[in-house]
Amino acid sequence: MKLVVEMITSHSSYLPLVMGGHSVLKTRVLDLLSTLAPASCRQEQIKPLLSGYGATLLSSDRATLRLLSVMERHGVNIAMQRPMVFGKLAVKQFANQAAKANKVSDCLASLNPDLVQRTINNFPVSLNLDPVEEVNILAEEEESVYDPRFLLPYLSTLTSGEIYIDRHMKLVECGAISFALVSLSSQDSEIRGMGYHILHRFYLRMSEAKMLSEKQIWIHIISLVKHGLAAATESKTCVKLPSVTTLFLARSLFILCNPSHLMYNSISTFLLAKPTMNLFTVPEFLRLFHSKDVNAATQRSWILSVLRDGLRDRLDHQMFVQQYVYKLIFSNFSSCLADRNSQLIILEILERSSRISAAAFDLVANQGVAQWLALISS
Repeated sequence: MKLVVEMITSHSSYLPLVMGGHSVLKTRVLDLLSTLAPASCRQEQIKPLLSGYGATLLSSDRATLRLLSVMERHGVNIAMQRPMVFGKLAVKQFANQAAKANKVSDCLASLNPDLVQRTINNFPVSLNLDPVEEVNILAEEEESVYDPRFLLPYLSTLTSGEIYIDRHMKLVECGAISFALVSLSSQDSEIRGMGYHILHRFYLRMSEAKMLSEKQIWIHIISLVKHGLAAATESKTCVKLPSVTTLFLARSLFILCNPSHLMYNSISTFLLAKPTMNLFTVPEFLRLFHSKDVNAATQRSWILSVLRDGLRDRLDHQMFVQQYVYKLIFSNFSSCLADRNSQLIILEILERSSRISAAAFDLVANQGVAQWLALISS
């Protein structure tokens, strides 16, 4: 097997392939190297693998993460320096042997903002933490989201007490804390555990920061989750939160970073005025949906978009039923208060719920959706 590994890694096209973009050939070669372990577990392979790694759910990136995990299990040191770097930042770092270790802010800045946003909106809730395990990924998820199996441990490293954080606010601005929040809705307890672990480390590191007044906002947000968990359940072990709640909090963090946002006053008033919040209800649904504010249309569309993107599984559907969300949005659909945009989002909410088998059955059997569709179509 050592001979086969040597033939692969010494080929003239190997480095351009491994350090290049996504391709089927790259996936196959990396899968082959994983199969050839431990013969393929060599320290000199770490730099090119990290340089070509994008941390997404593309098949080639999943194959890279799988190989790196196999190497680490066979004693290869993956994190040659802390904090670890990957992608273009790794190419820059490894090309300059005399370069100093990157700052935490540089590592966070290397994350693609659009990709972070799409990952938060479409977090793969069914994914397990083990990178070696085979997973079934939808085609749209492949191209659009970061891989939580890598990014969560990576963020955990960046927030550890051993790493100096030069800009604490960068953790919020880049979406790292929002990413940790949405991971609390994962169906895998280990993924949720990583999310809670990162939030705890963020709380400790932010408490140490010198921003006397500004840091209180972010400490308070984490305290809301902490106190909400204590009030909602007796079990404190990696509780699964509704996706609607975690998405609401994740998007709220971005709004609190931007005081000029039209939703800033509404969100800040809700989050900063309370010592705790009910994590198993749709936050601020009634107030925003029936808003009388000057920006009522914006507020209504915003909370409806949270409902649409946060409806991921049976837990979210049950919460909608308990709070009469379906009845309220269906009755509002044909009213004079509903604009075209709100109507489209309401229909998208119904489409998202139809993807959940239990929710689809309940909507037809108990929520009168068939009669409502017949009414609006006529």
